[in-house]
Amino acid sequence: MINLHQAGDERAVASMGTALTNMQARRLLVHADTIVFAFDGDAPGRKAALVAVAVLLDEMKDGKSAKFLFLPNEEDPDSFVRAHWLDAWRDAVEQASPLSAFLADYVAHGLDRGVPESQVKAAEKAKAILARIQHAQIFERAMKAKFEELIGVRLE
Repeated sequence: MINLHQAGDERAVASMGTALTNMQARRLLVHADTIVFAFDGDAPGRKAALVAVAVLLDEMKDGKSAKFLFLPNEEDPDSFVRAHWLDAWRDAVEQASPLSAFLADYVAHGLDRGVPESQVKAAEKAKAILARIQHAQIFERAMKAKFEELIGVRLE
């Protein structure tokens, strides 16, 4: 994050370690309408993103949003800015996936709509996500509709 600040992007912050806390998420949501999370593109980075999503969904309110940026392997925000400069960083942030797309990709991973057991597994993942959304009722309804369309079954 130091390179981001030195390069001119003073909006960047980092959690201590890899875990985002509920308090950190609340503070970020007070100060920003959209939060962009940047993670390594490898399996541990995607796992860390799922942990951050769980915390974010606990705290998110309607009108707030998040985006997810997965960096190339062996890159972190500092090394990315050193190698590609600030303009490339800003472009990458602009192209980051919306929270809704990240959630839909997670639920659809391995989904075969022609196999009911696959639909059940996806529906269970979708229900777990929806259960975490406590303060964003409109977002919850929109995601429920998106999941139902994606999976091909109603979520009761």
